[in-house]
Amino acid sequence: MIPEVAKLGVSGADFPKSIGGKGMGVCDVGSCMYELARKDAGMATFYLLHHSLGNYTVYKLAQKPLREKILAETIPINKVLAWGLTEPDNGSDASGI
Repeated sequence: MIPEVAKLGVSGADFPKSIGGKGMGVCDVGSCMYELARKDAGMATFYLLHHSLGNYTVYKLAQKPLREKILAETIPINKVLAWGLTEPDNGSDASGI
């Protein structure tokens, strides 16, 4: 199913065109999410996590050479990003990041 989402061409909807995005607004991302969820809630969840936690984290925090290298592969969903939490004291500590 992930290649099918990639074929839709909506990945990176609100990222700048200069880095492979579509240059749209966040409302467009919401519209993409809505339409994906109508067909498959799991794929909509994947899209949101890959886009928001994956690509956006790289876009905001990575240094330019690494950011460009990673996003060139992940915005078109040629590669998929994962995001993990450590589990100190038997639980995810997202607030401690």
